[in-house]
Amino acid sequence: MGCLAAGYNSAKYFYFAGLALTAVLTWVLRDYASPALGHIGPLRDCLVITDSVLKATCVGKGVVLRISFGNFIFFAAHLLLLLCVSKEADLRRFFHTGLLPLQGIAWVGIIIACFAMPNHVFSVYGQIARVLSGFFLIIQIILLLGFIYAINEYLIDKDHASHKVALVGATVSMYACGLVIIGFMYHFYAPTASCSLNIFFITWTLIMGIAYSIFSVTPYRSKAAGLLTSATVFIYTAVVLFNALSSEPPGRCVLTAGNVSNGLQIFFFFLGLAIMLISVMTSSQEAASFRLGSGSSSDGDLPYRADFFHLIFMLASAYIAMVFTTWNLEGVSGRQTGDKGWVSVWVKIVSQWVSVLLYSWSMAAPVILKDREFV
Repeated sequence: MGCLAAGYNSAKYFYFAGLALTAVLTWVLRDYASPALGHIGPLRDCLVITDSVLKATCVGKGVVLRISFGNFIFFAAHLLLLLCVSKEADLRRFFHTGLLPLQGIAWVGIIIACFAMPNHVFSVYGQIARVLSGFFLIIQIILLLGFIYAINEYLIDKDHASHKVALVGATVSMYACGLVIIGFMYHFYAPTASCSLNIFFITWTLIMGIAYSIFSVTPYRSKAAGLLTSATVFIYTAVVLFNALSSEPPGRCVLTAGNVSNGLQIFFFFLGLAIMLISVMTSSQEAASFRLGSGSSSDGDLPYRADFFHLIFMLASAYIAMVFTTWNLEGVSGRQTGDKGWVSVWVKIVSQWVSVLLYSWSMAAPVILKDREFV
């Protein structure tokens, strides 16, 4: 049993480190190796694009999608092999913990093989990754909520003045940053009164933030909730909306904000990876994030559900593609496609609304369902 537990801990570090390394590799290759990689295999198709802007980004997007797809295949295969594995008696558990060095070699091999695949494969995969990324954003807010609830309870329970200062300081800072992002969005994406849809998106985000912030200090919410948790959700939803609006087609309601939005998106992606690390590496978060059922273990149970673990990492792999292509797949197939991202806009808008609903329910559920235990 001790060896098995150690194996599960090692496996978590292995898969997380691999995903983080491929994310960094994706960033580096996209920005610094595109000219050299443009002469390899199907990526040569980018050379026929006549639009100079698309031609400059085509190779980078192709590299991003190939690494992302390699990760996606790797974790999807593990998900299928480990489906419904929850007991030590199931020998399939070794697909998760066994032969990690060989798995690493296979992982690299899959990514390399993706560079030989034709471009049209990644046109299809890119569209799938868009939708799956919306689910990842929702899972990310669930992990974020568990993390910030724990911090909020810890700071509130401490009587020391430094903890109170940290609580107030973090809350004020996040609300301030969220409002700055709201201001940027009004400037970049609602420059005139005729930009009614963007004005609605931005204003509705602000109204929702005010509403759940007020609710988080009423007696009718979970005791774990407070202004710190609401401030975290506010800045998170503001960033998601900023990324959504940055995916809109160029026009009178879209000024240049791509570098700012992309920077925020990359920052929050790596912040999300850090949150995932904390969630999957600590036993207290394992029960909430990766064990299905009541949260209690019995003899013969595995430490966590490996299939759900790989599901999250599979979705994260798809999200990597969207982060480093800025959700814009135009030119991926080696030709101009006119794909400017309205699907991306709505995927992120819907995921933002779902995130707010999940947060609101997490505050209200312990009060409404008093006979249920929430972990």
